[in-house]
Amino acid sequence: MKVLLIHPPWMRFFGKSIFSPPVALTSIASFIKREIPDIEIDIYNADHSKKTTFKISNTSHFAKGHEKYVQRLNDFSNIIWKEVRKVVTDYQPDLVGISAMTASFISGLNTSKIVKEINPETIVVFGGKHSTALPKNTLKNPSIDFVVIGEGEETFKELLLNINSPENIRGIAYKNKDGQIIKTELREYIKDISTLPIPVFESHINSYAFENREDLETSKWNIVGARGCPFKCIYCASDKRIRYRSPENIIKEIEFVKNKYGIKIFDFQDDSFSLNKKRAFELCNLLEKQNVTWECNTRVDLIDEELVLNMRKGGCSTVWIGIETGSEKTLKIINKNISMDMILKSIFLFKKYQLYVCGFFMIGFPWENKEDMKKTLDLIKKLPIDNFELNIATPLPGTQMFDELVEAGKINIDTVNWSRFHQGSSEMNFSQYSDEEWEKIITDYINLSAKIYRLKLIKRIPKLFLNDPATTVKKILNTIKTK
Repeated sequence: MKVLLIHPPWMRFFGKSIFSPPVALTSIASFIKREIPDIEIDIYNADHSKKTTFKISNTSHFAKGHEKYVQRLNDFSNIIWKEVRKVVTDYQPDLVGISAMTASFISGLNTSKIVKEINPETIVVFGGKHSTALPKNTLKNPSIDFVVIGEGEETFKELLLNINSPENIRGIAYKNKDGQIIKTELREYIKDISTLPIPVFESHINSYAFENREDLETSKWNIVGARGCPFKCIYCASDKRIRYRSPENIIKEIEFVKNKYGIKIFDFQDDSFSLNKKRAFELCNLLEKQNVTWECNTRVDLIDEELVLNMRKGGCSTVWIGIETGSEKTLKIINKNISMDMILKSIFLFKKYQLYVCGFFMIGFPWENKEDMKKTLDLIKKLPIDNFELNIATPLPGTQMFDELVEAGKINIDTVNWSRFHQGSSEMNFSQYSDEEWEKIITDYINLSAKIYRLKLIKRIPKLFLNDPATTVKKILNTIKTK
């Protein structure tokens, strides 16, 4: 059997690109290669292009590019879709696995249509958060045969081994011979994710600059050190059961990547790096010996001074924290369970130890008015953070916010246009305002956020330049917009 795993194009429709391998598919491919070595498997990152050199965007880029994105997404004569068609034709897979989030769901669906047009006998398997939350809705599309629900490694392995008798495979949905949609019993989470192989897999289809030891000053290696998040924010679809890789297992991956590629910058993708403080201390102590720099996400209620000191000693350069909003009303409704006082204290603590502090924010929640959103922009301007990401609140399948909007009749999963659902979409209106009013409010605030973004960038350039002139110049060039 020949298997092709595809990360569908999305950023490329906005003129951008992903510059690193897709973590989820890399983990699955590495696992299959170890467990079923007779199967030929490869990864196609259709959202990667060597022709795109600009790495950093903010929401204004997605907002301004939304209309062109939709046009390119649905134009099968587009050069990106021609590339997808060529790659699939040349590889001639027996089975294609497509991993898609909600934002890239239509792109993944279009990819599956191309696969079936090339060879109707090719089996198409969907995975990812979106299809996990809506497996039956996903399978209503005739170009999709199976859905993997939840974690992919064990389930995908069993599916490959039992493709003609899927009824006893836990954690899937599929169409039987009569066209009926069957959902099997859920699979338990992998208890010890340290038993999975190190997620390094070199594709024969894509190549990245770091594989030739190029652009190492700005190349980051993404690491998943933990899966899941126990908090109950209403906008988040993360699994609620937390599982950790051991600190030693993470260091093993870092050492392997350093030796193989020369990469010394790492990005922890965990929802909250400091969720388990004892483990975080252990990991920081091991990282200190590696001579690497790294960044992570965490929460303002999961840190203290001793931990921040150890993070800095361990090589941490940047932290991203979920601040989300400047509205006390919204902060309460979204179940964030933090206060403005916590936010300020954490920022000053990170600053004390010379870490770059970056914040995640959202505007446009269904209950928000113009004044609520203005409070968030005012807070972004006021806070002494170095960088930020402002997104339009998006109700993702698998979240409380999505379920409430479905129940209220504002989302119909059978007729909804999923191409609307991304962090910069000006069509994400579930508010009290008319579409015209809402779009103007959102557009004005997104444009204002772009101005604030540039001001904060200008302020931090001198310090960055003094620390590392060559790398700073490259980073500045990479933040310049192409349009």
